[in-house]
This record gives sequence, C-alpha cells and structure tokens, in this order.
Amino acid sequence: MFLFSNIREGIHYFQAVLKMVLKYFLSNKRYSFEELDKKTAKVKGLWMWLMASLIWLNRRGFEIKNIGMFDY
Repeated sequence: MFLFSNIREGIHYFQAVLKMVLKYFLSNKRYSFEELDKKTAKVKGLWMWLMASLIWLNRRGFEIKNIGMFDY
C-alpha cells in the first residue's frame, strides 16, 4: 500500500510527507512530486538527499532542526 496511489515505486515517502507539511504551512502553493524531486535532489530510481531538502526549506524561511547521530 502506498500513501499516494499515483506513485507506484514506493520511494517517495519523504516527498509525500514534505508535500503535506508544505500544504499545511503554505496552503496557497501546491508542489508537484517532480518539483519536490528537484528540491530534494532525488536520484531517479534511488534516493533523495536530506540535507538538500533542509537547506531548501531553510531558504524558504522555515526554522530547521536536524536531530541525528551525526554532529553537523
């Protein structure tokens, strides 16, 4: 089962969550999965780059806190 029926490969989960967050905070703007693939530096058939996403969100005015094992 996939979150969005039009995405069959099941590798856009981060983009799906990002799409929901952006819709909540920026309700007047809609982002396509293709746009979010670019913003997250997604490699076709593979993965996305979290740091590219966080930098993009920060530049859009969001306050970002990345909590993880690695100390940036």
